[in-house]
Amino acid sequence: MIYGSRRTLLIITIIKVGDWSYSIYLIHWPLFAFSYLAYVGQPPLLASCLVIVLSIFLGQVQHKYIETPFRHRGAPLQLSRLPNFVLATFFILTLPIILTLLPKNENFNKRVIAQKKLNYGFSQECQGAIDSRSNMNTKCTNSESFDTVVWGDSYAMHLVPGLSIKNDIAQITKSMCGPFLNVAIVNSNYSEHWAKGCIHHNNLAFDFVKNNKNIKNVILSSSIEFYLQNKILVDDGRVVVDSSVLIDSYKFMINELNKAGKSVVFVSPPPRDGRNIGECLEREYGPALLLIGDCTISFEAYQKHQKSVTTILKELKSVSAVFDVSMLLCDKNRCNTSKNGTWLYRDTGHLTIEGSVLILGDLKIRDLYSELKKGSDS
Repeated sequence: MIYGSRRTLLIITIIKVGDWSYSIYLIHWPLFAFSYLAYVGQPPLLASCLVIVLSIFLGQVQHKYIETPFRHRGAPLQLSRLPNFVLATFFILTLPIILTLLPKNENFNKRVIAQKKLNYGFSQECQGAIDSRSNMNTKCTNSESFDTVVWGDSYAMHLVPGLSIKNDIAQITKSMCGPFLNVAIVNSNYSEHWAKGCIHHNNLAFDFVKNNKNIKNVILSSSIEFYLQNKILVDDGRVVVDSSVLIDSYKFMINELNKAGKSVVFVSPPPRDGRNIGECLEREYGPALLLIGDCTISFEAYQKHQKSVTTILKELKSVSAVFDVSMLLCDKNRCNTSKNGTWLYRDTGHLTIEGSVLILGDLKIRDLYSELKKGSDS
C-alpha cells in the first residue's frame, strides 16, 4: 500500500516536472551562465545543485503564472499571487543594474584599459621580425647592439616589456608557435599550411641566432600546453600525438646553440589554474559579483593544472637552464595575481604589460643565467 502510494507520487512528480520543462529550460540557462561568471569558471558541485533546484522552482512559477495563462486564455491569472512574482522578477532583472552602480575600486577603469591592452612585446610586427635576408625589424629591438634574443610564442611576447628595461634585447615571436625546431601544432584552426609557416619561422630564427656572433643570450618561452593538447606536424610530413618529438627537437636545438656559444634560458609560463584570471580581477575590483573570495591561485590547483607542463619542463631542464616564473609569484600556499594594485594577468596565463614590467623589470639576463647554472651545478 505504502509502495503503491510512493510510486503514484513519483509518477505525478515526473509528470508535473514534464509540464514545467519548457519553463525550466528557459530559466536554467541564464542562471547557469550567471553562476559560471560569478565563479569565473565551472561552479562547484553544491552551487550547481542549488542552481538546478532554483531552476525547477522558478520554472514551476513561470509555468503557473505566465506560460499557462498564455497557452490557455481561459485559465485564471491568480492575481492575488502575481504581484509577488512580478516583484521578484523585477528584482532579478534590475540586480545587474544595481551592481553596476556600486562604488568601484579606485582607478578601476584605468586598470581595465591597461589590462585589456594586448601584450605583443615591442610590436605586433615582431611576428615576422626576420626577413628572408636575415635582417631584424628595427621595431623589434630596443638597441642596435642587442646581445639577447627573446624567442617563442605569445608567452615569450609577454616577457619583453619587463626584460627590455635592463637588457638589450631583440624579439622573435609568433603566436601559437613555440621555439621548437621542425615541429608545429595542427588542428581545425591551424592548418598544415600554417604549421609549415611556423616551422619556417623557427628555422629563420634559429639560423639568425646561431650565426649572429653578437648574440650571447637566448630567452625561450612557450605555453607548451597547446603542444600537449593537439596533433604535431613534423617537418618530415608525419602528424603525431607524442610529446617526445617536442623534447627531441628542443634537445637538438640546445645542443647546437651551446656549440655556438649561446647561453640559453627557458622561461616557464606563469602559474595557471584554468580560470580566466584577467576576468576574475575585473570582477574582484569592479562592480560585479564574485563568489570565489579572490583571484589568487591556489598553489595546489596550479600544480595540478600544469602537471603535464611541469613534466615537460623537467625534461627541458636536463639540457638547459629553466627559470620558473612561479618563484616570483608564489609561496607554499598561493600565487599572487595582482601586486601593489597592479593586475599581473590579462587572461588565463598571459602577463599584462604592467605586470611584466613589475615582476621582470629588475632581472638582468646574465645574472639570471649565472644563478640558474649555479643552482643546477650544486
